[in-house]
Amino acid sequence: DIEKDGLNFKEQAQKLVSKIMIHLEIKLGKEKLAKTKIQKTLLANIDKIKAKEVFINLYKNKENFVKRVIEAYNEIGTNAKNRLTIQELSEIFDYTEDLLSKNMLPFEDVSGYLYLKDRVVGIKTQQTIKQVVIDEGQDYTAMQYRILSNVFKNAKITVLGDSSQCILPYGGFSNFENVTNLLSQDRVKEKCTIAYLNKTYRSTIEINTFARKIIGEKSSIGQIERHGDEVQIIKDTLDFKNSQIKKDAINLKTKDNTVAIITKTEAQARALKEALVGEKESRQFKLVTKLDKTFSASSIMIIPAYLAKGLEFDIALIYGADESEYKEEFKNLFYVAVTRALHKLNVYYNDKLTKLIK
Repeated sequence: DIEKDGLNFKEQAQKLVSKIMIHLEIKLGKEKLAKTKIQKTLLANIDKIKAKEVFINLYKNKENFVKRVIEAYNEIGTNAKNRLTIQELSEIFDYTEDLLSKNMLPFEDVSGYLYLKDRVVGIKTQQTIKQVVIDEGQDYTAMQYRILSNVFKNAKITVLGDSSQCILPYGGFSNFENVTNLLSQDRVKEKCTIAYLNKTYRSTIEINTFARKIIGEKSSIGQIERHGDEVQIIKDTLDFKNSQIKKDAINLKTKDNTVAIITKTEAQARALKEALVGEKESRQFKLVTKLDKTFSASSIMIIPAYLAKGLEFDIALIYGADESEYKEEFKNLFYVAVTRALHKLNVYYNDKLTKLIK
């Protein structure tokens, strides 16, 4: 058991050595040299325990790996909808095993590895930080919360977020009661409170009404009385050079406003920008990627939805709002895209409009 009575595996082993030494004290009596040698050997063996080796051993046998995951699903009561199939687990095993053989740790496993390391040998805690603020809290996993909770044991933690903007396919939280319950496991004496901020002032009533229908939001959210244009839904061509979305972006852009074309993926965003190569209009458009730290409002931005998260634009033009792109599982990503608009929102599709638009 890598965690028992609040002790990690190494701490449990050290506790066991202490018990062994008590028995040896009775049996060996005054043989101090022998006792010292045995204790030194036992502690040296404990120091040989490495989280890296434990993690790598998880990917030594595919059948055992799949079996362990299914046992974990059963133990915590994961419903069928949220379980990976045996085929998917097999693909994950092959992908991870291949990278580990090259001494590389997949990004997706970083939090899992850190959690394992904390449970096996412990990780260094931060004693001086008194307040931790976590933004976009819906996008953190249970393991990441446990790691942060253990690293910042002496700190108060404030979590901010919107559960409707969780865009992780296999992680994140649908409500913040689950987050506070998780943090309470390490802070049994601390008071946890939840405050819901239900008044929105950013987008117009028309845009917010449209967005709430996408996620099926029926509760009445307080809205500052600010009206604007109705959301426009426009059938368009895939040929970006001759598309309506490109023409509208150019016509709507002024010196004082911000305009963004929001795509589903970065590949789509790159394709739109590349379609303008050699065109004089190309310089009016700026492709925004994960490498950009800043951007100029003087350009029309082409940006994938996941990077637009947390940003806002006077005018947002949603590219490719087809059913083939925005199925039910991408509901939250689509919600993120449309809620980037402050004053005007246009939605463009080519073939069949996504069913997320009620």
